[in-house]
Amino acid sequence: MDPTDDRLELFFSQSLDGFFFMMLDEPLAWTDGASKDALLDYALDHHRVTKVNDAMLKQYGATRDQFLGITPRQLFAHDLDYCRRVWREFFDRGRLHVETEERRLDGDPVFIEGDYICLYDADGRITGHFGIQRDVTERRRAVEQRERELEMQVAVRTAELAISEHRTRAILSAMPDLVFLIDEDGRYVEILSASSQLLVKAAGDLKDRLFHEVFPKPTADAFLNLVRSTLQTGSLQTMEYQLTVPAGDRWFEGRTAVLPVDITEKRCVVFSARDITDTKRAEELERQNVYLREELNLGRTFGDIIGASEAMRAVFKSIEMVAPTDSTVLILGETGTGKELMASAIHEASRRRRAVMVKVNCAALPPTLIESELFGHERGAFTGAMQQKKGRFELAHHGTIFLDEIGELPLEMQVKLLRVLQEQELERVGGTQTVKVDVRVVAATNQDLSASVREGKFRADLFYRLNIFPVRVPPLRERVNDIPLLASHFVRLFAARMGRPARRLSPGTLEHLAHYQWPGNVRELANVLERAVILCNGTVIQDEHIGSLTTGDAAQPAVDFPTLEEVERQHLLRALEQTGGILAGPNGAARLLGLSRSTAWSRMRKLGINLPRS
Repeated sequence: MDPTDDRLELFFSQSLDGFFFMMLDEPLAWTDGASKDALLDYALDHHRVTKVNDAMLKQYGATRDQFLGITPRQLFAHDLDYCRRVWREFFDRGRLHVETEERRLDGDPVFIEGDYICLYDADGRITGHFGIQRDVTERRRAVEQRERELEMQVAVRTAELAISEHRTRAILSAMPDLVFLIDEDGRYVEILSASSQLLVKAAGDLKDRLFHEVFPKPTADAFLNLVRSTLQTGSLQTMEYQLTVPAGDRWFEGRTAVLPVDITEKRCVVFSARDITDTKRAEELERQNVYLREELNLGRTFGDIIGASEAMRAVFKSIEMVAPTDSTVLILGETGTGKELMASAIHEASRRRRAVMVKVNCAALPPTLIESELFGHERGAFTGAMQQKKGRFELAHHGTIFLDEIGELPLEMQVKLLRVLQEQELERVGGTQTVKVDVRVVAATNQDLSASVREGKFRADLFYRLNIFPVRVPPLRERVNDIPLLASHFVRLFAARMGRPARRLSPGTLEHLAHYQWPGNVRELANVLERAVILCNGTVIQDEHIGSLTTGDAAQPAVDFPTLEEVERQHLLRALEQTGGILAGPNGAARLLGLSRSTAWSRMRKLGINLPRS
């Protein structure tokens, strides 16, 4: 975005939103070694408005001559502490959204909602920023007026309800004992029982009336579907519904069951009603408490990573320290612990966040194509190379490359990767020209690379180059206190995505989850809760929705029980034995196992299986 481009004038001059450019006298290297306080002082005095539209001038009650050239220190002279706090956050993040009260030039308050984006030069220095503001003063005042009116209405309504509260309580307390006979057309046939004469009279008024004559259409339709489903399946059916009574909105639970014998001309069901308002309110209160607790714990998250435990605090601290640098990071952790999320958090907190982060799963790349995928190839480099192709490292230029499962990289590729890490240059397959790249490397593995070095499966020099700043992601069994936060997050996420009613987990279910060892870590927890959200037809997830979880120490498998890796290894060996050591072709082990040749070969390498020499 070029603030000197006159083509912007036509659009912005007609905009109802206020817009402006503020440019620095000199570019500001916000991330250099100088004190940020000193840099901030410079920005507040040398950051000047250079372009502004009429809507912005109207918001501040200013003329163009008054506003052009104004600095942040002048604009926020009434509250410099707020000014410094907001500008520091703005420069740290590169963008900002605020909803706040500011001051017009005449001193009157104005409520604004604004979005601001830093502008940078080719060297990553801040040159200024662009802002769009909306005046929401009238909207804010309307909301405040409405709140005052509601307070008055509540006071009046409370006085009115006090007169009939004792009668309402008597009716509602007896609701569990209110039982009707209802026919297949949704007609009240007769009352079977009620605990008070008041309810008997109220129910008598419903006799021979249809659902649609008593309730709003959506509720009446739901009742009728419930009755007919009961008659069709013969099973107990339950639904929750809301009604307005003198005391306000109340929640009820309706249950239907088929009569044991036909005692009327039409098929009928027994319908019982129970007041569950207190239960619903308790659930809502718990939901709000969970939300508030999580809001208070926002400082215990990092990007998309959720965690409040001491183990995760240590991880967050490590990320905060290493992210602003360009140092190589090695993320260590078991499968499913969220290593890719950690890599994304490091990238988003780095100076390279405006560039791309390229993700590479080293275990998923075919052995014959790894070099081409990572470093690219020239046209004609091999059969099928019809044109030049840039590799993942070139695509990540000025950004970050994430090398997942780095321990799966073949030894011959480890040498070439080491050169790129050390020299920041590469050659495409089939090419002779050296290509310079500026890439920050974040690698991850679930293996013990030091053990792989001792076994000769991983180069020591590459390991030392990657292991500059290791970050260990703890398994879920070491951060049990995070399970409630993670579980609540996943339930809300999956429920919103699938349109399901689940909102929270019962205390017993949370305890159940906390006692499981989670060998699959956070990924396994997410999968379990996704299934639970699908199975749950109410708002609270219970143990039956979770299913059976094997408790105990996942690190101590049963005696003589083979691991999945060993089972897979034996299966591959049997297939090779049956095919006489032939891997590819119509009679090969790969075809016998239903795998491609490259996939079978990759699994063999990982499991340490070599083809017999002919």
